[in-house]
Amino acid sequence: MRMIVLALMFFVFLVATPRIAAAEPFLKTPVNTVIDCASGLEWLPYKDGDTFWPEGEQWAKKLGQGWRMPTSREVATLYTRGSVKNYWGAMHVDRVFYFIGRNIWSGDEANANSRYCLDMLSNTKHARSRGDAFLNRTFAVRKATDMRLCTPPRN
Repeated sequence: MRMIVLALMFFVFLVATPRIAAAEPFLKTPVNTVIDCASGLEWLPYKDGDTFWPEGEQWAKKLGQGWRMPTSREVATLYTRGSVKNYWGAMHVDRVFYFIGRNIWSGDEANANSRYCLDMLSNTKHARSRGDAFLNRTFAVRKATDMRLCTPPRN
């Protein structure tokens, strides 16, 4: 009797559970870029190490093919997408973007010597000196080249 009840519960779970094929907001591609299916942006993290803003900007420009530094608004779209823990605490960023740092540089100018970055621990935008690398990371962004990866498979 017990087995029948368990089997019936399992069957109800299978039938009643909605199927969401594209539940993940971010998809990692075979070439290690990440597509944000909601915004249509494609992200590419630079090295996971302290990065000066000029170094990150130069790297993003060298990538070509539409890659650039993100705006502060674009970086902010990464904030509420999950949470992973690192040395600094709960980083509010999807697991596909795991990094040890804390801030993500933007291309937005605060003044001649500073650029804005977003603190992924506290969700605060602040100006940092272009020469300050401590805990700062660089991501490049562009319009996604292949959104077909975000299309749910047909059953």
